[in-house]
Amino acid sequence: MSLKTKEQREKDAAAMREVNSNKLTSRQRKFAMNVHKGMSDLEAALHPLAVILLEAEQKDFVPEDQLVGKKPLDPEFVTVTTVKKVECAIS
Repeated sequence: MSLKTKEQREKDAAAMREVNSNKLTSRQRKFAMNVHKGMSDLEAALHPLAVILLEAEQKDFVPEDQLVGKKPLDPEFVTVTTVKKVECAIS
């Protein structure tokens, strides 16, 4: 792992302030912070335009559904909500 530049550290700190300033539950905040930590190492290669935090709520899925070939994450069994979208700084 390479050392981060001052600019990268400042960018990371700004992103963490953004996460902490939003009205997220502690679980959502912890998830966002873990995602951010993972993204920092990949950031140079990926150049993301934005990071979107999604919340997925699974609806009832019964054995009969599986027997007819459906899967628990099929769109009819999951509701996805956008919690927060954060635009990334353009470097």
